[in-house]
Amino acid sequence: MVETEGGFRLSAYMKNLSLTLTLENNEELRFDEIAYSEACHYAMNTMIHGFWAATAAPIQLARNKAGNLRVDYHFSFSGHPCEKPECFEIVVPLIDRTR
Repeated sequence: MVETEGGFRLSAYMKNLSLTLTLENNEELRFDEIAYSEACHYAMNTMIHGFWAATAAPIQLARNKAGNLRVDYHFSFSGHPCEKPECFEIVVPLIDRTR
């Protein structure tokens, strides 16, 4: 979700996007696959994009029920150095797609 007063093409301004998942045992996983949709729903001054990510992990890690997801991203509209990377963190459920 991107708070904005007008819409724009996300891929034109997204310079970097990375994800790190910290499990309950403090082990960290980086995501191999990250994607988002160009199409979005615009409501309440927010562009809402579809977003998905995947990574492979040993089966014992899939037994965790939740993890802390850190999303690091960098939008650059003008290329000015004041446009710095940002991040947010959220607790997410883990889904084992092998079972």
